[in-house]
Amino acid sequence: MINFQKSLNPLNPVFVEKCPITPEVEASCACISDFEFPPSKQIDTSRPLASSKANIWKHLLILDKEKSPKDWESRIESDTESLLSQFSKFKRSLTSPYHPVAISNVSLKENQNFFNDIENDFEDYIQLLLYPDNKLIKFPKNLMKDEQTLKNFINAFLYPLDAETEAERLQLQESFENYDNTSKLLLACGHMKRDVRCGILGPALCDEFHKILKSKQLTNKDIKVGIISHIGGHAFAGNVIYFNEKGESIWYGRVFPVNCEGIVTETVFNGRIIKELYRGS
Repeated sequence: MINFQKSLNPLNPVFVEKCPITPEVEASCACISDFEFPPSKQIDTSRPLASSKANIWKHLLILDKEKSPKDWESRIESDTESLLSQFSKFKRSLTSPYHPVAISNVSLKENQNFFNDIENDFEDYIQLLLYPDNKLIKFPKNLMKDEQTLKNFINAFLYPLDAETEAERLQLQESFENYDNTSKLLLACGHMKRDVRCGILGPALCDEFHKILKSKQLTNKDIKVGIISHIGGHAFAGNVIYFNEKGESIWYGRVFPVNCEGIVTETVFNGRIIKELYRGS
């Protein structure tokens, strides 16, 4: 079993200029020239990636075990049977414009759960993962359309605490079963109906990451791999987010299967940021 050597700290990052690609990887893995995109949906290879990531204060991930990413609507908020859609009804009115919140759907490889060692029956719950809090949260399915429960969740987790309401809102947090997360997460945008570039590259990246991690004898408890819905920057596909065990994130763009081994080695194992792929933290 390979141990992770150090934790990634975006607040004090160590950069490497280029993504390392061995001759073996170059010979066996796909690069940009191996993919075909529509003429109007080419990968932007000219604009700089640095600072192209959206400013996000909190990022809420919703584990979707009902639909495949290829079936996600272009705008998931239009799917009234999704929790993302229900949150979207109140997000603008209840969150702070100075503290931007992103909400995304996630589908994990091999139909995995966000939760690891907690023995629970998730049939009655939707699993959530909140960053940078690094909290696993269970949301009752039967309350998915309950207005007060939705508002309570947003007030509890997605709005900045202040002295006046802190005690009340911490109490609200306790009304939702939640735990500390200890797993790392590698996600590739694969939202086909939103943009074909992500739809093509996302699954290919997910498969390659999964293969590499498995070859290094890493389990789903160590690091999970999956597809995430639209995160912006279609033109910079493939888009990848790595969340470390502390809840810190690194966003990469223009990632192809040929880059996956380098990302695992440099970023996941060694805690270094690959400058040529880096969109932000």
